[in-house]
Amino acid sequence: ELDPSAAPEGKSLVKLERDGGGWVEEIAVDLVVGADGVGSAVREVLLSTGAASLRRIEDKNPRVFRTLPLRVPHGWPGDLNYSYRSGKGITFEALPTRESMLVGLLLYKPENEAMAALRTADDAEALIREEFPQLAKHVPRKAAAALVSNPEQKIGGFTYVKGALHSTPQERGTKGGNLVLLGDSVKAVKPYFGYGLNTALEDVAALEDALNAHGGDLSKALPDYTKQRAKEAAAVVEAQRVFDRSGAWGFLTFVLPLLMDTFFHKVAPRVWKTNCIAFFGDSDRPFSKLRQRKRLDRLTQLSTIAAMGAAVFKVGTWLLWRALRGLGVSV
Repeated sequence: ELDPSAAPEGKSLVKLERDGGGWVEEIAVDLVVGADGVGSAVREVLLSTGAASLRRIEDKNPRVFRTLPLRVPHGWPGDLNYSYRSGKGITFEALPTRESMLVGLLLYKPENEAMAALRTADDAEALIREEFPQLAKHVPRKAAAALVSNPEQKIGGFTYVKGALHSTPQERGTKGGNLVLLGDSVKAVKPYFGYGLNTALEDVAALEDALNAHGGDLSKALPDYTKQRAKEAAAVVEAQRVFDRSGAWGFLTFVLPLLMDTFFHKVAPRVWKTNCIAFFGDSDRPFSKLRQRKRLDRLTQLSTIAAMGAAVFKVGTWLLWRALRGLGVSV
């Protein structure tokens, strides 16, 4: 809990609470870093200042998940992300760990009948054998049993903070300390392609750079950090929202652009960049700049297709005219 009104000049008063209740410590600090996730308490304090608002985007493609650990078999690379899709609308995603035990998730829609029918460990093992035969012998029976007992958890939707990602007493014109948001407290996306974690690390690097650039002067460093990262948060969420669409709209806004990017990049790699998923992995440029570049690619791709279509139409019209003239038809 933060209590700016009771804090010493230039400080924030932070109350630390023990699990289960009871205050254990009360400290005054120069800077409170809100890296406390999608339900951030620090963000609520920032929003209460009026310097920012929270943009929530309706989740039209909800997903839930259950955990399913997977031990990497001998000979399999232990540093890769493994992904499988089943015919019953279930996706298995597994991220590597140093211990070669993958942190696996079964992702599916809330109304998935196959997952709703699980009652016993035998049911879980049968589902894994049928839908993920490559993995069946590598999932311990304990893990299969836990799949039934593990609670179903909801994957959060898309949110991001609009406005300032920080607050300083100089800007507020009040006493109290400085606040800044990082990571999931700034924006929340679904756990695809690692954007959430990677952009959180970029937030940390940007804050460090701003502090170093201004010699630790928070009144200058924090606004500089907001200038760098606020637009990035919006760009990440808006781009990933496109990736999450389903059905015909998802094909038009995600799958088709991937196919176009792949084709045009092969034709002229110096003119058109690679597909958006691979391109967004370029950590040397801000995400917002990458997104602008992909919009330029899309414009030139569509212009090229339109020009080629117009040329084909003109040639076809001319050939038809010649053919009709040859037949003696007056046109």
